Amino acid sequence: MNNKLLGFILIVLIAALFTSYFIIKESIFPKGSLESSLNQIENYSKNEEWDKAAEISKEIKNKWKRYKPLIMLNYAEEDFSTFENLLSDIIGGTEAEDLPTVLTSVKSAKDLWENINRLVPEP
Repeated sequence: MNNKLLGFILIVLIAALFTSYFIIKESIFPKGSLESSLNQIENYSKNEEWDKAAEISKEIKNKWKRYKPLIMLNYAEEDFSTFENLLSDIIGGTEAEDLPTVLTSVKSAKDLWENINRLVPEP
């Protein structure tokens, strides 16, 4: 095989893997679904419906745990760990009925999730 053909095959393979990764990730976390859940947590917390907010936050955490090996493939450890910590802060905040903690953690989680979903995440 000549170098041009080998280079072309590698580029096609990388593009196929990259595309497949985002298709699979999109099927796990459809666009807007996580943001919608975070908005629900925020609204339930503001209305002092702490049980509902805690339930949704635990559902997000369980889904995150189930699929985190896939998500880890494309993202820096720091972003990944920060997002996990924010989910834990949200759960703890809803259980303690601590509105400031929940609101700041939800806002930070939304911002980080938006960055994670970019084709090239910012540092």
